[in-house]
Amino acid sequence: MTVKDIFDLRKQGKIEEAYEAIRARYATYRGKYTTLCMFWTARDIFNLRIQQGRTEEAAKIYKALQRVLPNINDSNGRAKAFMDYAHRRLSSPASAGSPSSFGSLHFSGEYPPAPTGFPGVPASTGSPGSVPAGSPSVPASTGSPSVPAALSVLSDSVAEK
Repeated sequence: MTVKDIFDLRKQGKIEEAYEAIRARYATYRGKYTTLCMFWTARDIFNLRIQQGRTEEAAKIYKALQRVLPNINDSNGRAKAFMDYAHRRLSSPASAGSPSSFGSLHFSGEYPPAPTGFPGVPASTGSPGSVPAGSPSVPASTGSPSVPAALSVLSDSVAEK
């Protein structure tokens, strides 16, 4: 299935099917358009999981989206704007829906560390993606990610199956 076919599935509202198709393609090829399609399809799945109250899965997808974001062209800022929105959804139970559906998920104002890949997709064998210095998760002075202690609870609660 081509990336165009997968984008067409998204337009038709077949989000789950599109996500499964792009995961299979992304596992073997990570070109420019495949990566872009992975980001936007995963965004759709993130929104769907939030609507379904499947917050732990949404948090895993969010972490994977962080890893992909630096590898896509986001000249219009829409992808970054979505990541800011997603961060707020996961970090603020009161503004994101039922507080009980979020359990212990709470971020401390920084993005969580980048994951090794999308759930169900093998990690890249090449060099890992990098986050530009000065982004919210990377202090501009050091260029290395910081992991607040509060996120250790999150990493335990969303560990890969």
